Amino acid sequence: MKGTRPGRVDHVALAVPRLAWHVALFEEVFGMAVTAEDLGEPHQVWLDGGLQLIEGHGAPAAGGVLAHVAIEVEDRACVTAALARSGCVELERGPSRWSLGEGLVVELVDAPR
Repeated sequence: MKGTRPGRVDHVALAVPRLAWHVALFEEVFGMAVTAEDLGEPHQVWLDGGLQLIEGHGAPAAGGVLAHVAIEVEDRACVTAALARSGCVELERGPSRWSLGEGLVVELVDAPR
């Protein structure tokens, strides 16, 4: 879309089977600090560096799975219209989540002004 800056990845969300273990690993090995936590269902933790970990949420017992990629956009209305024209489907499971098909989900995040 001409006239707008390119989208920027805001964060990547991974579904993991053992949240506490993964949080400890990213803290100890990579030096990432927890910046936010949601104790609801599902239990979620955000780490600096743009990583979100979600407990369960379809994670296989032996590893993690990509839950979604969050992309900053300047003009949400313009982007959602373009996604719809492209055949993408808005999901009900969260605000601004879109299925791009083949298992890839993006979350739209408003770019800072």
